[in-house]
Amino acid sequence: MPPDIKTLPRILSNAALEYAKRGWRVIPLHHVREYGESPVCSCIRRHECLAIAKHPRISGWRHVGTTDQKLISLWWKAWPLANVGVLMGGEARLITIDIDGAEGWASLEKLKESHGEMPITLTQTTGRPDGGEHRLFRVPQALGDTDYIRNRIRIADGIDVRSEGGLIVATPSVHYTGVSYRWRDPNVAIADLPQWFFKLATSARSRQALTPNGTRPPEEQLPPRADRIKWAREALHKEAEPAISGHGGSNACLRAVILIIRGYCLLPEDAFDLLWQEYNPTCIPPWSVEELQHKIDSVEHHTNDVPWRYKMSTVGGSIIDALIREGRAALTDAAAMSNATPETSPAPIAELKTIIENDEDE
Repeated sequence: MPPDIKTLPRILSNAALEYAKRGWRVIPLHHVREYGESPVCSCIRRHECLAIAKHPRISGWRHVGTTDQKLISLWWKAWPLANVGVLMGGEARLITIDIDGAEGWASLEKLKESHGEMPITLTQTTGRPDGGEHRLFRVPQALGDTDYIRNRIRIADGIDVRSEGGLIVATPSVHYTGVSYRWRDPNVAIADLPQWFFKLATSARSRQALTPNGTRPPEEQLPPRADRIKWAREALHKEAEPAISGHGGSNACLRAVILIIRGYCLLPEDAFDLLWQEYNPTCIPPWSVEELQHKIDSVEHHTNDVPWRYKMSTVGGSIIDALIREGRAALTDAAAMSNATPETSPAPIAELKTIIENDEDE
């Protein structure tokens, strides 16, 4: 049953402010405009949206998510019905284990058999008809950087991980089914992520380090992030074919993801934003959030037959060629000056000519 539209804005705003007090970065999400058999999102795609009431209202949300109370209040004055998004990672070092439906519960039982019970932690139900749950954990400093995990789709059947670069829809947001997200017990503390789960979440990347093309180059060895996004956007428009169902659509999408991630070393969150905003609208039908994230995760961690930065050899080459040409021209000028006679010497620039003339007068 849809929530009470009169009281919902105050409840949502209060929750967002409370999360900010805890040090959780908050962002406003789109909301459900119409419930029923064909729910409608508040975004421009309406009933065709593939992430109804789950995606941010603000572009660049990974960088503007905030704990600032004044800004959060302004956001919810502008969008009173906005669902509440909480960013993972950051200083709070949050990570969420997302359990979806019967498949997810079955996988969780298998993990219990191998590793024992998961620690009791702050948990919310998600509103899925087949049962869904978000379990929040904090990554201990001793385990390493949350950036090492990031988002992982289907770490096991029906289980995803939301970490650095990702978000969750938080209580009391409303699912498109009309059911509100709810904390099972809001007084339960957030537990530390078990070490075995951290290893599970990072094992694929650890295995990649053993393969020639499996290690992502460090950021300090790459061109600036903004430049890479610019180049990837241009390449996406020029080279990527729209994914059309029945006409090799899956492979076309995979090639587009490889192009911008392996070719230009885009970070997963930058790749998702670019694909979602500029490539996905050209596809028939468009991909869901989960489908795009799955392809990004696959290319980031498993496409070891494609080398990293294979497209930037061209970009870097053109820059290097230009520098070489500039250097050669400077050497040519220097040689001409050293061997010049009064008749063949290049004319000095005006400022230098004035200095020379003044010296001669003295």
